[in-house]
Amino acid sequence: MNNYHRFINLPFDVPKPERFNHPADIFINYMGHEVVPAEMFPWLESLGLTLSNIVEGFYSGPNKGRKINVPVHNDQTTKPGEFDAVKINMTWGPQDSVTQWWNLKETGRLQEIRHDHNIVNQGFKAAGITPDIDCYRCWTANPNDLEFAFEKTITGPSLLNVGQLHSVKNPSKDQMRWTLSFTPLKDKRPLLFTEAIEVFEPWLTE
Repeated sequence: MNNYHRFINLPFDVPKPERFNHPADIFINYMGHEVVPAEMFPWLESLGLTLSNIVEGFYSGPNKGRKINVPVHNDQTTKPGEFDAVKINMTWGPQDSVTQWWNLKETGRLQEIRHDHNIVNQGFKAAGITPDIDCYRCWTANPNDLEFAFEKTITGPSLLNVGQLHSVKNPSKDQMRWTLSFTPLKDKRPLLFTEAIEVFEPWLTE
């Protein structure tokens, strides 16, 4: 089995946030717990987990005009592969959009992205969020320094390995792609992908 993705049959519905009916100017947006289904909290608690106060919306626009896709990045302050955290994602949009994972070539170099003064920290401020997990940086790399690792067409709720480098491609000519992303925590730190496979095993479908 792959170490990047699993579909999960959540035991509750996740409503689409109203803002996801409109295009965005940037690929990442932040929201508070007001967009979290009430049923998610006791469900996670029954599994010994909590939910981070960082709830993200990722936008990929139609593949025409001004194109916005989610660029290559990981979601951790640690380098790719050092801490393979998991997120629970819900996606709305074209059924042929894909998430792709990448490995750094042996001769490749990682590039640090600091969040001290960029749109990430501005987004936290606008959403009224004081992050409960470390978010001061993440990592990316030049496409020439990467090699393809894995790809999944996202057609339902998913567990994603966000410790590894990944990106999103929306091939639609006219449909927006929005993803609502939740970070489950174990003992106040992000849950690992391998831990999630065990904890959520009764709800996994692939």
